[in-house]
Amino acid sequence: MTRLRNLVDRAYALDPRIKKQKKEEQQRKDDEKMRRKKENDRKRQEKKQRETDEAKRIADEKQRLEEETKRKQDEIKREKEAQKKLIKYVNKRFFNNIYLVLYF
Repeated sequence: MTRLRNLVDRAYALDPRIKKQKKEEQQRKDDEKMRRKKENDRKRQEKKQRETDEAKRIADEKQRLEEETKRKQDEIKREKEAQKKLIKYVNKRFFNNIYLVLYF
């Protein structure tokens, strides 16, 4: 029985049709494995791209808000300076007029 089994196993192993079938099956498995790997790599790359795009969008939004805040602060500062100049001018004119009235 074992001799017959060995004979069948050797014949099976040496048969070119069986070898071809095993080789094709292995190639199909390898192709499927490569396809899945490429698909996973593509998904991973897309996820990474989405994350970088989101990070860039957030950074741009933050920078825009900072610039807007700075612009508003500069505008407030200019208004205060203009008010100080106006007050200084009014005080100077007022006191000069009082000085002239009191002096003469």
